[in-house]
Amino acid sequence: MLTKNIVEFFYEAASMQRWNDHIRVDGFTELDKQAHKAMILYVLARHEEDAGAKIQWRVLVEGLIFEYIHRSFLTDIKPPVFHELANKCGKELNAWVYKQVDLRVPDLDRGLRARMTKWFDGQENDLEKRLVKAAHYLATQWEFSIIYRLNEGRYGIEETKGEIETELLSHADLAGVRQITFRGPTKNFVDLTGQLRYQRRWAQSPRLPSTSVLGHSLIVALFGYMCNLQRNRDDGVTMEDFWQGLFHDLPEVLTRDIVSPIKRNVAGLDEVLKQIENELICQKILPLLPELWRPDMLRLTQGFAGDSVMKACDNLAAYVEVKLSEESGITSHSMRRAARALEQQYRGKVIEGIDFGKLYTDIMQG
Repeated sequence: MLTKNIVEFFYEAASMQRWNDHIRVDGFTELDKQAHKAMILYVLARHEEDAGAKIQWRVLVEGLIFEYIHRSFLTDIKPPVFHELANKCGKELNAWVYKQVDLRVPDLDRGLRARMTKWFDGQENDLEKRLVKAAHYLATQWEFSIIYRLNEGRYGIEETKGEIETELLSHADLAGVRQITFRGPTKNFVDLTGQLRYQRRWAQSPRLPSTSVLGHSLIVALFGYMCNLQRNRDDGVTMEDFWQGLFHDLPEVLTRDIVSPIKRNVAGLDEVLKQIENELICQKILPLLPELWRPDMLRLTQGFAGDSVMKACDNLAAYVEVKLSEESGITSHSMRRAARALEQQYRGKVIEGIDFGKLYTDIMQG
């Protein structure tokens, strides 16, 4: 079930800064890291399937969600300290996280909550766990390649570099890790998706927390997953919605963002933009992927149907971005106008069994 508690909890990672003991540029939040990790995970899993492995996609996505929740509570711990704690008292650390989850998001789906314990404390799903871990370190390496140039020569930076390389070497048996690490064709796709972290949402308005197109995409995917849990949708539909949520704004890495008021008020613009996006996707993005994957990626980047649950999740994410900034005392005329329009659009609205009207009311009431 998607509730106000869950919505707000998922956004907490947008305020969590990474590499905050290093010289760094803007754009290194935990939300962005986790979103890039999710896109890399898709690439790794597809490569493993091509190599003959059997992937449990729902287990994989839920493992990603569990790691996201886990990191949301523990991300401020420096990695070497975190790994030492995990090695020496991992079960106790996990038990503390579970307690925090139950306190902070008590309305989390019970089945999902039980599977979270199984993911961290059980011995099953070794391949899926290794894929999630490899995606984590590849996303870390992508960030570190920028951090390294800014911090080269500073104490400890070479040690950090060696630790990341050692972790990736331990996953070198995975086909996707080899492709990305040794600059195979999908390495450029991973680089391109990472660039979405530098494109700010609501770019014309100051806002806190400032979220990127990359982070927004993961939020939409997470919202959609929670809705599909409530709807008891089958694995095929649930996976399609999750990955479409994650990749729906990928064309913006080629076009940048064209704000909704322009799309709505310039006759025919939306159709022309969609045509341009499709042409650019075919020219610039699909050639970076194996041919077998291309129809799937084209489908995942097509956007959402007008009144679907996923479109509603996309709009809800935009609304929450505005309301969180308002709570921080930062707003603008354009954001207030957008919020009022969305409140009116979803007042009393139930879509495929999901009461979006109640969600908006709960968030409005604070």
